[in-house]
Amino acid sequence: MRNSRVSPSVPGTALRGVRLTELLNTELPAPPWPPSATFIRWPFVFEGAFVGLLGSLLTLAILAAVADPLSAFTADFFRVLPLQFGSLTRDLVALVMGAGVGLGILGSWLSVRTYLIR
Repeated sequence: MRNSRVSPSVPGTALRGVRLTELLNTELPAPPWPPSATFIRWPFVFEGAFVGLLGSLLTLAILAAVADPLSAFTADFFRVLPLQFGSLTRDLVALVMGAGVGLGILGSWLSVRTYLIR
């Protein structure tokens, strides 16, 4: 069947004519050492940190979009408190970025730990 073959657009002549089922059923070579828990865990921890970073950047983008209306509302609402919003920007960025990356690392660490214990 034509559908069971690898597309001719796959680079390299070695894969042309190979059945897709044969390609998918091949096993990757194992590393020459037994993989430790750390070897398995770290890619997931890095992925969790990256997802946390993306989430914190999205949060900061949303906060930047609503900063002016929110600032005007809170200034009217809290007239008693002497708030200065300009000094909060750097601290807010550091807090949101740190919390996002930290929670991403913690979540991935705990989930991988759960599966490695089993």
